[in-house]
Amino acid sequence: MRCDPIAKSVEWGKRTEDGQEQTNWTRLNSKAWCAYMDKSKRTIMRNQLQMGFDNTIWPCLSRLLIMGQPQLALKIHPRTSSLDNQHDRERLAEAYRELAGADPRVTDWRRA
Repeated sequence: MRCDPIAKSVEWGKRTEDGQEQTNWTRLNSKAWCAYMDKSKRTIMRNQLQMGFDNTIWPCLSRLLIMGQPQLALKIHPRTSSLDNQHDRERLAEAYRELAGADPRVTDWRRA
């Protein structure tokens, strides 16, 4: 059975780590925004964020970040993958709603 990166991303995003008040999703958004604002960074990659997530969910998390903050697409560059089909784009939008409690600003990271 294949691992579902969208479900795994939501599960990771909802968690709070030891001693943290904010969810992983909230912390990831904050770190991504700080990295975006850092003029010395040309790109934002999973290893730069140092959030302790399994690298297999970065493709999903990177899309979710861009869906909520489209300007991040200037520094986050996902590779086209199976997550970009219509069904998974709808699932990603639902995952975003579940994590952020709001609709994504864009439903397809390629249109950011």
